[in-house]
Amino acid sequence: MPRKFDSERLNAPIKKVSTATFRNSRLSMYKLYKKCRAQRIAIYNNTMDYADFIHGLWSTMLRNPEFKEQAILIQEELGDGDAVQLLSEVVSEHLANSHN
Repeated sequence: MPRKFDSERLNAPIKKVSTATFRNSRLSMYKLYKKCRAQRIAIYNNTMDYADFIHGLWSTMLRNPEFKEQAILIQEELGDGDAVQLLSEVVSEHLANSHN
């Protein structure tokens, strides 16, 4: 039975990412998120849909001249889906730590 949507179809094979590359991307993402928080761009509250917040923040990082270069480097290293997932993990960790 064919799928209704092509949203899960891959355009290219999933990239293999080295541990060092992932660590560097994670550190870069953490720094980007920290800058966004400092500029009050990344303020999350419980009334927001978390997925929409993450996708909107990632889109902002890719468009904002201050963050764009580093965000594109992360995107090129990991791919868009994994970059969004990494951002979600960084934000989630921050939210968990800020509520303790």
